[in-house]
Amino acid sequence: MALPTDEEVYVFLQLQSADGYVQSVRVIEQTIFLVVDAERVATSAHDKHVTSRRQLAALSRALHEKFQLDVQVSIASDAASQRIQTALESVLRVRFGDSVSGVTVALLDAETASVWIDAEDVNDLQVVDQIGVATRDALRLFDLPKSSLHIQAPVVEEPTLLAILRATKILAPVPIEQLAKVLVTDYRLPSEHWLAAKLDLARKRGLVIRDHSGAFHLTEEGLAAVPAGRGRNGTDVVRALALIKRRWR
Repeated sequence: MALPTDEEVYVFLQLQSADGYVQSVRVIEQTIFLVVDAERVATSAHDKHVTSRRQLAALSRALHEKFQLDVQVSIASDAASQRIQTALESVLRVRFGDSVSGVTVALLDAETASVWIDAEDVNDLQVVDQIGVATRDALRLFDLPKSSLHIQAPVVEEPTLLAILRATKILAPVPIEQLAKVLVTDYRLPSEHWLAAKLDLARKRGLVIRDHSGAFHLTEEGLAAVPAGRGRNGTDVVRALALIKRRWR
């Protein structure tokens, strides 16, 4: 099933009368990220422009049922987020010009923000890295050390859940440190913490287990989700070769 676009999710939100309080929508990997204006979250909902935590939970369930994706809702201060967003966008535009086509900031608490950078015309990985470094430097100056950063660019490809499961199948039993080292050779891995969150999501879905030593294995459901493939690059063949190499070390 193809991932929905941001616009498709927003149309669904409009049908649910949720567009009055949802500030932004992003579909990244297997997750729908919603940013909701904190000032519009009340104890009980009064009209379409005011919602409650209970209604947000119901909206998350509806989105999950519709698109079969995980949903993360961030409740952010609109005014504070806008101040940070304007300042960050100014910093990045001065240095990178039109390479940065958009900036979205959701301030979650005093030390944490979710930041999305649109660099859709950037094909140089070095420039993407420079944008990332400049953004993190700015976030530290804004006293937001715990922030998460997502850069949307053609050269940036984070490993999908299927790619993580495939690598886990080949390497199992595999500690997260080794899994990260393997994945980073083919993908852009935001951090080991990011990978841990993806593995935790897979564990909750019943796709992986973590043994007493901290190593990860696929469950029966996880194995069924990973195509074995054919030929020398099939996962079963690659895993057999990996086990042979491990045995002769």
